[in-house]
Parts: sequence; C-alpha cells; structure tokens
Amino acid sequence: MESPRQRAGCVSPQPFGAEAQDGARAFYLECWAGNKTYESDRIARGNTHISGACLSILGTIQPGPLSVYLHQAIRGGTGDDGLMQRFQLSVWPDDPGEWRVVDRHPDREARNLAFDVFRRLENLNAMALGAEADAFSESGVPFFRFAPAAQERFNAWMTVRENRLRRGEEHPAMESHLVKYRKLIPALSLLIHLAEGEAGPVRDDSLDRAIRWGDVLESHARRIYSCGIDPAVAHAKALARRIGSGDVTDGFTIRDVYHGHHWSMLSDAAQVQLAVDELVELGWLRPEPVLTTGRPTVRYRINPRAQGMLP
Repeated sequence: MESPRQRAGCVSPQPFGAEAQDGARAFYLECWAGNKTYESDRIARGNTHISGACLSILGTIQPGPLSVYLHQAIRGGTGDDGLMQRFQLSVWPDDPGEWRVVDRHPDREARNLAFDVFRRLENLNAMALGAEADAFSESGVPFFRFAPAAQERFNAWMTVRENRLRRGEEHPAMESHLVKYRKLIPALSLLIHLAEGEAGPVRDDSLDRAIRWGDVLESHARRIYSCGIDPAVAHAKALARRIGSGDVTDGFTIRDVYHGHHWSMLSDAAQVQLAVDELVELGWLRPEPVLTTGRPTVRYRINPRAQGMLP
C-alpha cells in the first residue's frame, strides 16, 4: 500500500508564486480532479506510481500577501492559472476579538470518532461499499452514484446555479471559482456519506448537508476574492477599524498609519494610500493640505458623522 507521502508525490511545499515552482504548480493543478495518474522516477526513491493522484493542502496565509497574490492573478499576472480557484474549502473567519486563555482537556470521544473515520477511509474498499467500476477503463477510479431522489435534487440545484452564473453578473475570477462547485458539492456529499459509515448510492440527506456547507463556503469565497478584485476596499476596512478603535486619530498622515505599527493591510505607504483614497471617496475622510517649508504634507480629517459608523 502506498504511503501518504507517496500519494502526495513528495512535493516540497514552497510559495505558489515562486517562478521556480512552475513544475509544482502543474502538479497541484493535475491533482485537483483526483483521477489522473502520476509517475516519478528518482534515483534515491525509485519509481513512484499513483493511479489516482489526489493532493490535500492545509495551511493559512496572511491577508496582505493573499491580497497581492489575488490582485496579480486576477489581472493576468503571476498565478493566473486557476490554482487559487481550486482552494474551494478556503475560509476567511471573523476576528474573534479579545484573546482569552482556554485551558481544557481535549474531547477524547470526538478525537477517537475522527480517528476511526480516518482509519476507515484509509482502508476503504470502494467496490465492497457499492461503488461502480469505470466501464471505459479497467484501471479507472471507482465511483458512486446519487440515489434517485438525491440526483433529482442535485439536477434542480445545478439548473438554478448554472443559469445564475451564465447571466454574466459575477467577476470572471469569482465565476471561475463558483463553477467548480459542480465537483465540490458531489465530492462533499460523498465524503459525508462515507464518513457516516453509509454504503451504496449517496442519499439526499448527505447532499443537503453538502449544499448548505457550500453556501457557507461561497460567502467566505466572496470575502476572499474581494481583496483581490477591489483591494482598496480591504485596505479601507482595515483603516476604518483602526480609526474606530482609536488607534488612528483625527488629522493623521499616511506616515502616521504605517510607520512603526506593521498593521495588517496597512504596512506601507501604498496600502495606506489605497485605504484613505477609498474613505475619502466615501466621504468618511477629508484631505487637508498643510503648507510647510519642506515637502507638502496632507493630513486627513475624520468626518464626525462617519465616526459612528466605523466598526
């Protein structure tokens, strides 16, 4: 049996935007479908063959670098190859607010239940659980079908969704992300079905949970892509929060915001300029030039009427 490292192709994790990672990016893209073969010959490791290469990537990223990456990818620069759209389980959680110490025993029952699911799926015999063989390929990956009621509901869900996406109302990057829910929702349905220890066709209750999960993921995706589609909004929100908390006061300059603070989304002059320009346009700030003997300075006055609306 192949080890998890073999199935993952033993790819070293490095920044997706690095030019040296072109080969790795191609591998990541191929692994998304989960039905492609992968073979590697290395002197130290010998031959590695994967019949259905599937890769899971877990981790986090800061808003600043993500915003830059998305901004470039959306405008046809580095990363415009659809890799970001394949991170369909990505979430952008709310700030939990005040930090508190949490010291409690792990939930042993929940941990054991999760480990049991992992072990069961690791040793899964798909055919024994009612999967069907690929009629067009003897070496194809076995697959499950929806039960009749679930298939009918999925068809109705897809019809509404596809017609909505074809209206041309979504940004191309967002549309590219959402069309991949054609695969995401059936995949989540199957995972839920198998995690619950079910066999045979995937039933309607698993599909229902997958669709509701997908609705939550879509809301997070819109938050994530907004920082690349219109990065000024994300920077403006960060500045608005700082003003609302009193960290930035009336009559501030661009330098007052970024110098010495290293705040997320406000770490340099360019990011702060994007933020203040957006808030000026919204009427929350007013630029006030200050005549000096040296370089001209602009201070920004906070609109008292906007103060109450700041987060």
